[in-house]
Amino acid sequence: MIKLLVKKEFIALFSSFFLNRKTGKKRSNVNSKLSIVLYGLLLLFLFAVFFFLSYTLGVAFIPMGLDWFYFSFLGLMALLFGIFGDVFNTYKMLYDAKDNDLLFSLPIKGSQILLSRMIVVFLMGFMYMSLIWLPSIVGYWIIKGWLGAKTILYVIEELFVGFSLALIVTTLTCALGYLVAQISKKMKNKNILTAIISLLFFALYYFFCMRFSSIIEDLIQNVDKVSGVLKKFYPVYLYGSANSGNLLHTFIFILISFVLFGLCFYIISHSFMKLATKSEKTVKKKYSKNEIHVVSQNRALLNKEAKRVVSSTTYFLNCSLGVIIMPILAIVVIIYSSRLNSVLEMIKETAIYSFMPLLSASAATLIASLGLFSAPSISLEGKNIWILQSLPVDPMKVLRSKVNLGFIFNVSSAIILTTALSIVLTHSLLATILSLCFVILFCYLHSQIGLVMNLKHYSFTWTNEAIPIKQGFASILTITFGFIFSLLPFGGFYLVKRWINVYVYYGLFIAIMALLILLMNNWLKKKGTLIFRYAN
Repeated sequence: MIKLLVKKEFIALFSSFFLNRKTGKKRSNVNSKLSIVLYGLLLLFLFAVFFFLSYTLGVAFIPMGLDWFYFSFLGLMALLFGIFGDVFNTYKMLYDAKDNDLLFSLPIKGSQILLSRMIVVFLMGFMYMSLIWLPSIVGYWIIKGWLGAKTILYVIEELFVGFSLALIVTTLTCALGYLVAQISKKMKNKNILTAIISLLFFALYYFFCMRFSSIIEDLIQNVDKVSGVLKKFYPVYLYGSANSGNLLHTFIFILISFVLFGLCFYIISHSFMKLATKSEKTVKKKYSKNEIHVVSQNRALLNKEAKRVVSSTTYFLNCSLGVIIMPILAIVVIIYSSRLNSVLEMIKETAIYSFMPLLSASAATLIASLGLFSAPSISLEGKNIWILQSLPVDPMKVLRSKVNLGFIFNVSSAIILTTALSIVLTHSLLATILSLCFVILFCYLHSQIGLVMNLKHYSFTWTNEAIPIKQGFASILTITFGFIFSLLPFGGFYLVKRWINVYVYYGLFIAIMALLILLMNNWLKKKGTLIFRYAN
């Protein structure tokens, strides 16, 4: 029975390889095989990245006799990677599965259902963990060299230790999954939790990528201090020592992992039925007499668009990347202003110095191009588009609210970055004003273009909102326009700099943008409203 339940969980977990979730139909054999190959190539790429990391650390630490430190450091990384990769699957599988009612109605023991799911959690955690654990083993023996029968015994020992580490990953993942379940039940908007964790992950990822070489250098230079800290965390030291060939530590580590896993299974099994069948609490609100505020149609429509963005993690994370990056870059520019000023001094006598106001504005608008709020906004209405179409509201007001939302989000962050660049790079007052005008007009034009593209290429047949946001033709065209138009002023001035002053050129480009905004607005009034009214 457990074997069948495990098979069922794996079929559900990897169903996207064989089933098109958009249409609900079975994929062709070619598409299925291609998806599996691409997934395999991704895992292979990650394996290569972590092998490079393992080999770099191994060359530094293994000749120094710090084999245990090498394994402890990479083992800790594997543990964290395995937990992060598996924690949300665990939450859905153990605590929020959709087939609980069906399974509990069958003559199957609750312990069998729980064990089958924990086996799947273990195997998935082992897969994620192995992307770091396995390269660490391979890298170690490439550096260490062949030692005959001793190597075979050590490898067997390391396999047992790796299996035990996967049990600890499973134990901690189940505990964190339970924590996520409790937090999400108490949060009114569960998307906020997902958004915060995703943003933290991306922040840590980019920080690690940007500081990779300096982190490795600092680690090598301060190996004594770091190894002293790791020794204080006995389980971490135990793992490294076990992989280095200490049989006693191997036995202790394996024993600890099995005890922790058994304890976790025992605790969860006693409350599994209650957790799996627990229904959400319905909060009864007492009516309290309050003053009802009436807002204008424009304000109501804008509020509706804002709530749509906030209520969807996919929409918010994919379309607000530029909005998040720009204030962070503004802070970085201010912090490292002295370094930027030293670079300015070096290029002050060169021709590129006159380009700096254009370069600042182009940098801000290039990042603002990532804000694609309006590009999928029509498609995201889906089958409910008729509600907006049937309202006694001018269709132009509906379209304008979608344009304004993207504009407000993007322009607020773009102004912060442009102002920071203008102050740090000591632009003149005129250059600063022109830069701000350029950025403001670009953000509005970019939002208009996104809406126009979506009116031309809308789709209401999606089953996953990620499809119009990430794969929609309107989003692709809008971001392409944004990138090209951001670099156009800078590239254009380079061609005509001999015949025109930078400020005159700036003013002409701003005038062209204002004219394009008027033309886009006129198109939306005449043709855009008609397309929206009859879209289905």
